[in-house]
Amino acid sequence: MDWLALRKWDVPGLALSGAGASPATLELLRRWERLYAVLDNDTAGQEGTARLVETLGSRVIPVALPLDVKDPAELAPLPHGEALFSAAIREAFAPSIMSQAPKSSMTRTRPAIAAA
Repeated sequence: MDWLALRKWDVPGLALSGAGASPATLELLRRWERLYAVLDNDTAGQEGTARLVETLGSRVIPVALPLDVKDPAELAPLPHGEALFSAAIREAFAPSIMSQAPKSSMTRTRPAIAAA
């Protein structure tokens, strides 16, 4: 359902179907320069996000959803769900841009979104 929420908002993404990623999925994710990890807002999701960061490094940008929201699918039916999701991405992006290389060396590719 999380992937369907992303598609509803025209956000590129993939569903991990759990808090982990297979070796084949990790290999595909390595192709992306920047990955926004929007895993479930629970212990398993936090651990899965930590494993993605450990495996893929600084290209993974953890996204914190509002405290009372478990995942993107819970935002989808809300009247302002897309705006809340966009705000979470912007909030995650702001600190990450400070630690990245200067803009002139960054590519203009759309980031991937991983949702569990």
